[in-house]
Amino acid sequence: MGKGLIKMSRSRGSKLPLIITRGRTRPTSAIIGAKFVNECNIAVRNHIPVYTHWKKYRQDPGLLCDFYGKVAGKFAIDTKQSPVKGACNKHLQNGVRQFRHNLKKRYFDGVPLSEVPTESPVPSTTHDEWRQLVEHWKSPHNILIITINKNNRSKVRFHQTTGSCSYIAHVENLVSQDLCCLQNNRGDSYTGKQPSHVDLFRETHRNKDDRYSPAVELVLAEIEKEMSKPTPDGERKNETLVLSEVLGKRIKKPMFLQNVGLEQKPTRSNMSTLADLRETERRGKAELQDLVNSQNANLFELNRKVQEGRDRQAALVAKLDTFTRSMCE
Repeated sequence: MGKGLIKMSRSRGSKLPLIITRGRTRPTSAIIGAKFVNECNIAVRNHIPVYTHWKKYRQDPGLLCDFYGKVAGKFAIDTKQSPVKGACNKHLQNGVRQFRHNLKKRYFDGVPLSEVPTESPVPSTTHDEWRQLVEHWKSPHNILIITINKNNRSKVRFHQTTGSCSYIAHVENLVSQDLCCLQNNRGDSYTGKQPSHVDLFRETHRNKDDRYSPAVELVLAEIEKEMSKPTPDGERKNETLVLSEVLGKRIKKPMFLQNVGLEQKPTRSNMSTLADLRETERRGKAELQDLVNSQNANLFELNRKVQEGRDRQAALVAKLDTFTRSMCE
C-alpha cells in the first residue's frame, strides 16, 4: 500500500470510499482517483503475471477476482458492481501494458539475444511465461505492429501537456488553484470565475515555455473566429459546441471533452446492448422479408392454379359447344 493512502486511511479511521459511476473509470475526486490508480499499478507489479495479450487475462476469472480483492483490501469498494469491475479491468490493462513495456525496455530493447534473460526477472511471472513473452517480442508480427503503432503515434496532432497526471485530476487541481488564488486575492487569469472548456483546452495543451504547438494555435484562432461571428438571436455561442465542432474538423473522433470528464464515455455494456438491439432488428427485418417472399410465392402459385382452372373450363366449354353442334346436324 502507498504511504499516502496509509496516512489518509489512518486519519479517517477507515478505508477511503471509492465510488465509480457508470461511464467513468475513476472516482470523481482527483485525489482518491490518483490513489486508486496507484494501488492498481502496485498490485500489477507485485502480484499479476505478465502475459503476451490481454485476452489471456479475461480467460482467467480467478486472476481477475484476485486483482479485485487486492483493490478491495485498500478501499471501501463494492467489486460486484459493473462500473467498478470495468474500471478495475481498465486500470489492470493499462498497468500491465506499461509494466510489460518497461520490462521490454530494460531487458530486451538494445540487448543482444544471447544476453536476454532466459529466466523471469520478476517474481509474479513464471519462467515459461517469461520465455513466451520474449518469443512474442521477437516475432515478426509483433515487430510489424510496433512499427505501425509508432507511425500512428506520429500522427497525433494535439499532445496533452499534463504529464503523468490525468486530464480529470489536472482539471480539478486547476480549479482548486484558481479558488485558492481567489481567496488569497492573488491575480490570476481565471480568478473569480470557473475556467471554461476552451480555457481547459489551453491549459492542457500549453508547454512549459507557455507556448502552443502550431496545430493548437490554429484551433484556438478558429475558435475565436467562430465565437466572434454574430448569431441570429444575438446571444453568445456555446463555447463547448464550438470547441467540439472545430476539433471534429481535424480529428475523426475527438475525445477531449470525454477525457476531461465533460462527457460520459460509452460503456462496453451499453455498446453491447446497442449491438444486440441492432442484431435483433436485423433478424426481425430478415424474418419479415422471408415471410413476405413466402406470401408472394404462395399468391403466385394460387394465381397460377386459378388461371389453369379457367383454361380448363374454357376448353371444356369449347368441347361442349362442338358436341352440341354435331348433335344438331
